[in-house]
Amino acid sequence: MQKACLILFILINLDGLAQKGNTRIIGKYEDTLKVMAHSIMNADTEYEKRLANEEFTNTLMQVLQYEKSFKHPFDSLVTIAKISPPDASFRIFNWLLKKDNGTYEYFAIVHYHNKKRKRYELITLSDNSSSIRNPEQADLDATNWYGGLIYDIIHIKKSGRKYYTILSYDLNDKYSQKKIIDVMYFSGRNKIKFGLPIFKISKDKSQKRVILEYDAKTSISVKYHKKREQIIFNHLVPIRKDLQGLYEYYIPDGTFNAYNYKSGKWWLKQDVDIRNMHKGPRIKKPKKGLIPRWMLKQYSLNKIIAGCDESGRGSLAGPVVAAAVILPKDFKNKTLNDSKLLSEKKRTLLKNVIKDQSKSWAIGVVSAKEVDKINILNASFLAMHRAIKKLNINPQLLLIDGNRFNTYENVEHKCIIKGDAKYMSIAAASILAKTYRDKMMKELNIKYPEYNWEKNKGYPTKEHRQAINRFGISKYHRKSFQLLPLKVNLGI
Repeated sequence: MQKACLILFILINLDGLAQKGNTRIIGKYEDTLKVMAHSIMNADTEYEKRLANEEFTNTLMQVLQYEKSFKHPFDSLVTIAKISPPDASFRIFNWLLKKDNGTYEYFAIVHYHNKKRKRYELITLSDNSSSIRNPEQADLDATNWYGGLIYDIIHIKKSGRKYYTILSYDLNDKYSQKKIIDVMYFSGRNKIKFGLPIFKISKDKSQKRVILEYDAKTSISVKYHKKREQIIFNHLVPIRKDLQGLYEYYIPDGTFNAYNYKSGKWWLKQDVDIRNMHKGPRIKKPKKGLIPRWMLKQYSLNKIIAGCDESGRGSLAGPVVAAAVILPKDFKNKTLNDSKLLSEKKRTLLKNVIKDQSKSWAIGVVSAKEVDKINILNASFLAMHRAIKKLNINPQLLLIDGNRFNTYENVEHKCIIKGDAKYMSIAAASILAKTYRDKMMKELNIKYPEYNWEKNKGYPTKEHRQAINRFGISKYHRKSFQLLPLKVNLGI
């Protein structure tokens, strides 16, 4: 009650002080919005969250009437996404509300400049995704939006009407999550529409939007690569063949598909090779000092830390190999980095340095047969557990590369996305895991030269899949994986 009175008091004072474009007034509004936004995320009940959400929406629409609000950053609203397209013609305020049943509802306000009326205007988007039938082919608008949290807006300059491709994600529920690729455009007076049949699966088949649904326990990537004009995303398959069509059981199989932009359409291309897409940044000459500026960090000097990483998770054949490494506190190496960013020669040199100078290191291996039994995610965890168990020093903290891990014998752990490019112990583990697995695949190549594992290491290259198609599978192939791509597999 006291909080509500405080908010009301602030709003009354804001009205009294209102002056067009006054940045100080906008700042005071922002302070009020911050309190409300916190309640939307953290209130005890859905009822309280909705009350806060209603107040927040009304107050945000009030402050966005000020001309200078369009460029105001609203940085303190950390739980509210603020995103604009490359042409900066509008801005979207976007947030979510978690319901008591564990599902989510999404909210958005589009703030744009109406050139004809020479003023800024607002359009509210209403999430109706739970009631939209056949959403891949539906014509939608601001009152009937397939909601989500928008993280990228693509605008490719072409003549005629402006169309924006929207990338968003939906936390959905405890079983599955979704990534959404949609099209948004302005149509008529104060109207926004979503969906156009420009996502081409083939010459004769198209969709108005793409929805990728997958197991909530895994994660996928859907990213736009500007130079290539491509939206690249993980290829999804069910964890078992009998679960086809039940998308809460779909996981990435290690390969990638893409939508290529051509002549105003997004054309599907399957089995895209994404290697060497990202050229590393040029390393500038470091400033004088004891440690080069680009050198990876130690996570902590106060605990015994083991870095853990795996290799071979996306491979079609061979084992998953993990390594655990405990480095001395004074360890430094300016070459050490994510193994995928280093040449084979540098990995080999670093492997010897790590083995010689680490306080303890160990390798864990899970066979392809075991992968088929327990699935690739659990196999990755098991490989790490086996490596940790072999360490001759008990770690106090485990640093895991990635976003998930099964606790090992009550040892504290921290998951770090792209940790192998941030912390030395994880980078060291990634190098030991990769070099060990690469050696295993070269040895297997002697028995099965037709698959050329010495070169592709079992990963789903075009050459490898052609060999599978021609010679069939070996006992080292993972039978639970999609070994050969389907001609069309976008019913997702």
